[in-house]
Amino acid sequence: MASSLVVGITGGSGSGKSTLCKELVKRLGEDQVTYIPLDYYMIRNGGTNNAPEAIDFTRCNKDLDQLLSGHDVNKVDNTVYKAKEIVLIEGHLIMANPELVSKLDLSIYLDLDQEERLLRRIERNVARGMELQGIIDWYRQDVKDNFTKYVEPAKKECDLILWGEITEKKLNLLISLFTTLKAQK
Repeated sequence: MASSLVVGITGGSGSGKSTLCKELVKRLGEDQVTYIPLDYYMIRNGGTNNAPEAIDFTRCNKDLDQLLSGHDVNKVDNTVYKAKEIVLIEGHLIMANPELVSKLDLSIYLDLDQEERLLRRIERNVARGMELQGIIDWYRQDVKDNFTKYVEPAKKECDLILWGEITEKKLNLLISLFTTLKAQK
């Protein structure tokens, strides 16, 4: 297999990163795309989920290197990442690690109004059984300031910024771009 196209997708919590990646996998085909949520590398009980120290970037980079050398990666939870034509890695902190950034062929920032991202976060976390006040407290205590410090500045470093809802047109443009970039590798 020729070298994989590595695409990083970032943006604030609730911006649609996971939704976009799942839709891209569906359209491009599971046989063509490896999808890696950075959440799999989250260090649990570390006091924050929204700063670089919350991510095991050493393990993430090692796994990505293994994939890029054509080898499968077996995760602790029995998830297996297979080396494929396209690797999508998504997470709000991917641009916070220079080693990971250096492996990206394309970086995409999903931008969305702060209020909409917060509403999505509330809906998602309430659906997971969390209490509204706990969600609000965590947002104020950890999410908001760390977004401003670590996530939002990444916008300037990304190759492409997508604003608003993910539309059919945006999906088709991304697929076309991936195809072009892959052909150039």
